[in-house]
Amino acid sequence: MEFEEKVEKLSTTNGQLLKGADLIDDIKAKLEEQCPSIVSCVDTIAFAVAESMMLRGLLPQPKLDGYRDSLSSRAAEAEDNLPFPNWSMDQMLNLFKNKRVQCRRHGGFEWCTFCKEFDGGEEGVAGDRSSNSE
Repeated sequence: MEFEEKVEKLSTTNGQLLKGADLIDDIKAKLEEQCPSIVSCVDTIAFAVAESMMLRGLLPQPKLDGYRDSLSSRAAEAEDNLPFPNWSMDQMLNLFKNKRVQCRRHGGFEWCTFCKEFDGGEEGVAGDRSSNSE
């Protein structure tokens, strides 16, 4: 029997944090019918959030499409890289800092941005965000 590594959404960490994975899978399958091998789970969540906001009466927001958050999906990576709901702000900021995300406080909010050297990113990972769809 060949060992098959668990995918990210089946990790113990995501099991405690991620709710509605089956709904995300259903939506992603529909999007994949129109855009095969292009739509990532993060795209699916971004589209769902944008549509939900409009349904609640908020103004339409540009959607970042074609953003591939990763070239792989491994449970072990999720377990090493996701914060828990009971983490302190310092623990979360350290996690982001280790990923080269810069965070600063302003007016009681945390603002985080990726380092400029990652803007545009590696092919197939960060994608070109200039082709936003409405």
